[in-house]
Amino acid sequence: MSEQEILQKNLAQFLVKDVFNTITEDDILKIVGPNVWEHKGKRLTAGQIQSLKSQAKNFQESGLWQVLRAELLHLALETGYKKSKTEADQIAGKLLHYLTDVIDSKLVNMSK
Repeated sequence: MSEQEILQKNLAQFLVKDVFNTITEDDILKIVGPNVWEHKGKRLTAGQIQSLKSQAKNFQESGLWQVLRAELLHLALETGYKKSKTEADQIAGKLLHYLTDVIDSKLVNMSK
């Protein structure tokens, strides 16, 4: 790998990690406290929270999520590393990996 390629790879990693205004778990559904969740600025009822917790746990443990997660991570690896030809390819792969991690983390935190 040439010095230019190494610099481009490091720049792409820096841009994705530190510069782009990417989403976080709180942008999807904000968990303020154990029984205080907010969606689009509105508090959810206890019944809504219980229902979402149950659904998140079931989805997280489902074969469907395991397959989707594995496919997304595989595509991120292929796009961002193995088949990448440009910095944009690397950024796209890293963003896909990051988004998959955000969703996975959100499911874990919702299931608690």
